[in-house]
Amino acid sequence: YLVASAVVVFGVMVAALALTNWQLEKTRKQRDLTVQERDRAEAVTEYLVDVFEQATPLRHGGREPTVREALELGAKQLEQDRRLPEETRGVIETAMASVLQDLGDYDTAIAIAQRAVARFEAQAVRDPRRYAEALARRGSLRQEKGRYAEAAADFRLAIIALGRADPTATASLLNNMATVAMDRDRPEEGDRYRKQAIK
Repeated sequence: YLVASAVVVFGVMVAALALTNWQLEKTRKQRDLTVQERDRAEAVTEYLVDVFEQATPLRHGGREPTVREALELGAKQLEQDRRLPEETRGVIETAMASVLQDLGDYDTAIAIAQRAVARFEAQAVRDPRRYAEALARRGSLRQEKGRYAEAAADFRLAIIALGRADPTATASLLNNMATVAMDRDRPEEGDRYRKQAIK
């Protein structure tokens, strides 16, 4: 009876130690992710400060530069400045593409979104959400330009990249697929995607 009790106590202690080690490793990974996000945010902030410092009337012959000019200058700087990590550059490019899309400059936005997608493709396993965001932005731009088959392909790739990691983003992408189907005059296909988005 005493030996059995000692074995049970020993087993509980081993299980507790294993659980503690697992939790410690999980905490370390979370800490590392937090540090990476902080570093990325600081790098983006520094980059944006540089872009805005360049977009002053003093550097543009006394006239006030437009948002588009500031973004174009920022995109050129980003392409030349290799200090930022690829992932950070992709985040900035995805945001730039979004603003340029809002400004109606689809061709420039598509080119920048394409660079963001390319940067994230190599890291898709490590950061599927950012890869999916870049694909969704490029897909949205292609849809605006009437390039529906390419847009649908981008949305599909984004859904695959996300897997089950973000059901809300997946539903949004399925709605985008539905809109593309409707744009292509395929209402049944659009309804099917909308129903999938609701699930």
